[in-house]
Amino acid sequence: MAFEKFYTVEEYIASQAKEHHFLLHEVRQLILANFPMLEEKISYNCPFYYYKGMFCYLGVEKNKGVRVGFCRGKDLDNTKNLLDGADRQYIRLFRFKDLSEETIVNFVEIMHEALILQEFKAKAKQGVFSNKIKK
Repeated sequence: MAFEKFYTVEEYIASQAKEHHFLLHEVRQLILANFPMLEEKISYNCPFYYYKGMFCYLGVEKNKGVRVGFCRGKDLDNTKNLLDGADRQYIRLFRFKDLSEETIVNFVEIMHEALILQEFKAKAKQGVFSNKIKK
């Protein structure tokens, strides 16, 4: 099987199994509509979203459905046990099997937490906080 290189998110979605098209499209729209600060582009041959660096990506897992992988996922609160990926060093996965209200609310909450974390990490990297600490 030849490696297929994608240039647009639409190409990526169209190349996936038909049973994933609707969910991929809807999750993408959920991200774009609610988080306009994210920049969408194809990286690592899948839809990637950037905010002050690599933020998250959209993908498909055979027999597990659509997933969003969070690049700093290991630092996210997972007390509700909604993120998977303990076998990965940094990335944690949120899996969509449906678009129920509960699933959407959980996803949006995780996205907000991830954005706050990304903002904090970006400021820390710039040294914004180093001058604030007094000994």
